[in-house]
Amino acid sequence: MKKTNFIHTQLTSKEVDELEARYRANDVRTVRSLDVDLLHWTLTAYLPEANKAPRQDKTFQQPIWR
Repeated sequence: MKKTNFIHTQLTSKEVDELEARYRANDVRTVRSLDVDLLHWTLTAYLPEANKAPRQDKTFQQPIWR
């Protein structure tokens, strides 16, 4: 399965720690780097990409319009 990077920017140290813990619980590889301003963090997570687009939810669609 192909993996693409998802970037979280302008995060505080506490937010980065929480996000890293959540991603680590799901076995997702992350990379933490310090922003140029030396105050905020950038977190990059390598998430799997689906081969097909998600199917449309037809729960609330009327049968006549299908």
